[in-house]
Amino acid sequence: MDCTKCLRNQHSSISLDIARNSSDESIDYVILSEAEVFDSENTPLVKKKLIKNKKDLLVIISMGLIFFVGQTANSVIAPFFSLEGVKKNVSLTISGLVFTIYPLVVFILSPFIGKYMPLIGVKFLLTAGCFVEGTTEILFGFLGDIDDRMTFESFCFIVRSFTAVGNAASSTAAISILSHTFPENMSTVFGVLELFTGLGFMTGPPLGGFLYQYGGFKLPFLVTGSMVLVVVFVVFWVLPSESAYQDQSYDKEREKKFETGSLFQTIFVPGILILAITRIFGSMVIAFLDPTITLQVTSLNKNISLQKIGLIFLLPALFYALSAPCVGYLTDKKLNGRNVIISGAFFVGTLYLLLGPSPLLSSFIPRKLYILLIAVGALGLGVSCFLVPILSNMHRAGSKAGLPETMGTKTVISGIFNSCFSIGSVIGPTLGGFLTEHFSFQWASTIFGFSVIILGFLLLLFTVFESRSRKSILRIFVTSKGSNTQQLSNSSAENPS
Repeated sequence: MDCTKCLRNQHSSISLDIARNSSDESIDYVILSEAEVFDSENTPLVKKKLIKNKKDLLVIISMGLIFFVGQTANSVIAPFFSLEGVKKNVSLTISGLVFTIYPLVVFILSPFIGKYMPLIGVKFLLTAGCFVEGTTEILFGFLGDIDDRMTFESFCFIVRSFTAVGNAASSTAAISILSHTFPENMSTVFGVLELFTGLGFMTGPPLGGFLYQYGGFKLPFLVTGSMVLVVVFVVFWVLPSESAYQDQSYDKEREKKFETGSLFQTIFVPGILILAITRIFGSMVIAFLDPTITLQVTSLNKNISLQKIGLIFLLPALFYALSAPCVGYLTDKKLNGRNVIISGAFFVGTLYLLLGPSPLLSSFIPRKLYILLIAVGALGLGVSCFLVPILSNMHRAGSKAGLPETMGTKTVISGIFNSCFSIGSVIGPTLGGFLTEHFSFQWASTIFGFSVIILGFLLLLFTVFESRSRKSILRIFVTSKGSNTQQLSNSSAENPS
């Protein structure tokens, strides 16, 4: 065989192998089915190794550390800020808004950061974002010295917003770097990333409570802000130069220019849009419980301590952190990622019906604390199935829709991905508190559970429709190519090259 060419159609993913026989100079054309070359998610069956060298390992570890220290710094404020606000006559509503402003800013900025990242620089935005995040985290600690309530509130919003700007830049850049470095193992890498994120979420609140108790308002922010700055200097030397993350094209005058992805064209790709909605719901799953689960636990056991309630909050994060790398690995190597997401949606929705339990199930399931604990812990596993494969599926959906496979497209998808998680963190607790206040926890969890199950059905229907559409195009392509192949074969036999 002198040459083998694989021509892959954008909509059908069909391979046409062209082989020349050296003995008789005749050309044999073979149509290979999609299943013979690509799997159901349009991924080559021959997988590349996750870690090819020491540099790849350092990239994974360094990006994981960025997410670990970032999540630790973000959550360190949780156990004591409201107490400090009470000392300065800050209302609980304002304290809640200080928490909310962070994910809201990340939600707004991440898509635009993703769009213009190729122009500004991926590595530059990563390091600059971490630097802004670390310095403003340290600055926030000094706000405790402000006695005037209005001044304190104003600077809390301003500084916290700038911290969110830094996080939006660094986290979007980190996701883009991993997508670019490990395109064949995206789910595995993202699962490892979520392990670091979960560890940061579990570390932040207890660390903040400990440091606040022994060092006051300032110490938690000095420690976590310094952690971020130390990590960014390490990462700066680990990552390759900026040119490694640049896609360059040339115009007629041979002048260099950098291409950015189209934000609106990307988000309105049907596959990306429904996965973005899924990402929002996945973020809401845990956040929905933040303002509600304490009341439910205390209604089941009035004598339970605050320390034990805190451990209940850590249960889903612990199971999520432990299961995310496994789900990512299995998705890349064994399982269909879209099917994993759909299964995760049905599993999470069912668990929410057990949390109350739902009034629809009250005659079958007793209202006991141990059932709630099992459901809350299992949510971590369900969320990992629900969330981990989304990023790789977004990239595949964009590829199938014909989006250019450039760094510009990767950064836009990373921005959308990061933004959706943040807005879910805003909607989740707001919706959970509203439904619980106007109905009850039992009905609130039932409504949200059925919403997730409905989303799973919609995603299933979309997947079936998408699969049938591709098979229809596949048959048309094979028929037309088969006819053309026969003509080419006859022509080649008559006129050998």
